[in-house]
Amino acid sequence: MSKLKCLKKIFGNFGSYPPPANGIADQKYMSSSPLARGKLNMENGYTYGVKREAARALHDLADLIYTDKQTPKYRKGCTFKEMSDAVFDVVMEFFDQSPADTDANTVASIDGRIDSWFNGATTTTRPFIPCDITPYQVPTFAIGPVSFTHAADFVQSIKERFPFAFLLDQMIEEMARHAVCWIAELEIVDCSQKRAEEIGNLTVDLALVALQLTLPIDNYSRVGRLSARRTPSMNISVSLTQGSITGGSRNQQPGRTISGEVFADILKANKDIIESLGNRVNAFLNGHIALPRLNESWSDAAYWFHEGIAEPLDTLAVPKLETAIEVLLRAVSAKGSEARISQAIRTFYGLKPDQFLGPDSLITVKQFSKSLVSDRSRLLHGTLSTLATDMRVSRSSLTALAHELLVHFSVELDHYEAAGQIADDIDPFLDWIVARRNH
Repeated sequence: MSKLKCLKKIFGNFGSYPPPANGIADQKYMSSSPLARGKLNMENGYTYGVKREAARALHDLADLIYTDKQTPKYRKGCTFKEMSDAVFDVVMEFFDQSPADTDANTVASIDGRIDSWFNGATTTTRPFIPCDITPYQVPTFAIGPVSFTHAADFVQSIKERFPFAFLLDQMIEEMARHAVCWIAELEIVDCSQKRAEEIGNLTVDLALVALQLTLPIDNYSRVGRLSARRTPSMNISVSLTQGSITGGSRNQQPGRTISGEVFADILKANKDIIESLGNRVNAFLNGHIALPRLNESWSDAAYWFHEGIAEPLDTLAVPKLETAIEVLLRAVSAKGSEARISQAIRTFYGLKPDQFLGPDSLITVKQFSKSLVSDRSRLLHGTLSTLATDMRVSRSSLTALAHELLVHFSVELDHYEAAGQIADDIDPFLDWIVARRNH
């Protein structure tokens, strides 16, 4: 449905609803309303709005505006809920408009008012996002557009500028309660506050993936934001056994067994890889301007990887890690996934489907690819028990493969872009890598 058709439908279905006779707006009263959405007039108690018959048209109009490729700033700069609210407010300004008088000029007027609303609702935001990375204090470092500062350094700096900021005090207290020691910062432009929060969190997640792809995975698998899914810093187990209280405690902070000095040395030694991964994070924040499909594949796959390696249960981790690989390689089916994995291994490692994975391996590339896809399918379709299946071997293999593919993909994508390649799809990209290495 076009914008014009949506507006005609909406303008033909404006209506009102009187206040409840007994003054009580109970569920029965609300359910009997003919309005899909309305605004209360405080003077007469009536609600004015759009009838249920035009609810789909109202939603479609908001969706058309929000997803219009001519105005990508809307998807980047506000949530759909915010756009939907704004569209409703704007169309209500035309409450007395006749559908017969609605034309292209009306559409242009609506578009102009939405644009004015957007420009007034967006700003530049610099969110402070608590992260659990390592308990040790090391100098501030950056992953693309995201900088990470230890809480001690952050508090000293921020308190000098904002000595009476109550919300900052609350955040710092909450960090201390959970033994979270790092603050991520980034600048987000032309966004509403709500959308900036969403984009900020996702961008930081991708920057944390870059760390996980650089640092020893066993020590940093549970790196994460304080506000995301994460395990508590201390795991305390208590049981009653033969009349006595027994149990123990285990410190689960990520990076605890690697000193701050070693942490900093690893970042320094992997500077080139971190720069490449930072390019992917920056591409996500700025809307995947160059090679959007390939950059988007990396971002989506990196997020699945982040979720997969943090998952305590192997049988849930395996589908997530397999999905990370499928998303990265844009596989469209189980058969396509198997072929893509074999193709990626050949591209990045030079191994053909009938070759063994390594000198001591007893499994070929084709067998390996088939088993990985089969595990995921059997889990999701219930032929393998989620709670009674041991998948440690599959998980470790998938983790290693996804890890390597994400790093190689990013580094090669930088070379691909630097070479002026514009074919924004996985097949020409993989073919180009093979041709470059054989040149």
